[in-house]
Amino acid sequence: MADIAANTRRKDAPPIPPAPALALALALALALALALALALALALGAIRRIAALVDLKRALNGKPAAERLAARGWRSCMA
Repeated sequence: MADIAANTRRKDAPPIPPAPALALALALALALALALALALALALGAIRRIAALVDLKRALNGKPAAERLAARGWRSCMA
């Protein structure tokens, strides 16, 4: 019991400043915002590449197999 009483704050002690906790919360919020922005950028890039491949598929629909194969090999790596 004596060590619990020793760890309690005195009644007349000044309050702990909230600045460190606020700084930590702001840093975590910034890190989360940056992570979300990066994830969004990666997702948008993937969607653009998939859309380019779908456009390629639509453009090649109905063409001979040799022409489709040649175009896929050349144009799909550029998407």
